[in-house]
Amino acid sequence: VVLRLCAGPYRYLAPLMALGVMCYALIMAVRPHMLTLLGVALLLMMLRSRRAQPYIPALFLLWANLHGGVAFGGVALVLGAGAAVLYERRSWPRWLAIVGASGLATLATPLGPGLWRFTVSMIAHPQTKYILEWLPPRPGWPLSYPFFALAAIWGGLLLVGRAQLIRRLRGPEGAWYLTLLLLSVALLIM
Repeated sequence: VVLRLCAGPYRYLAPLMALGVMCYALIMAVRPHMLTLLGVALLLMMLRSRRAQPYIPALFLLWANLHGGVAFGGVALVLGAGAAVLYERRSWPRWLAIVGASGLATLATPLGPGLWRFTVSMIAHPQTKYILEWLPPRPGWPLSYPFFALAAIWGGLLLVGRAQLIRRLRGPEGAWYLTLLLLSVALLIM
C-alpha cells in the first residue's frame, strides 16, 4: 500500500522501502498496532482519490473496532482535510462532513466514547514509556539508525530536487505532500 503512494522508479523506491521497513523491525510483530499502520497507509491512499474519500468514515468504523490507534488516523485525517481545504477552499463542507462522519463512526464500538477517554489516558500514563512502538527514535539507540538514515536521505532529496518539489506543491498533489509533512512532524512530537 505504501509503495503505491510513492512516485518514482522502483529501482530507487525498493531500497528506500527496505530502509523504511528496517525502521519498524523492532516492533514488527503480529500485533494489533500493525492494523493502525495499515489504516494510516489506506487513509493516505483514500485522501488522494476523490472517488474513495466518501468511504473514509467506513474505514474509521472498521479501524476503531480493531485498534485504538484510530486516534492517530484522526490526526492524519484532520491534517489531510486541512491541507485539502487550503488548496481548494470551496471543499470545506465536504471535508467537514467526512471528518464529522469519521469521528461519529469511531463511537460505534463496544467502548463508545470510552475509546477516546482510554486513548487520551494512555498518552499520559506512566507505563507508556516502556511500550516500544510508542518510543520516539533516539540518536543513541542503534535500532533508530535506519530512521535517521532515511530522514537524511529524505532531506538530501529535498535539497537536490527542490525546484521540482516546488512545482509539484503548486498542483493538486501539494495538499497531500503538506499532509505527509505535517504528519511526520506530529509523529516526532507524539
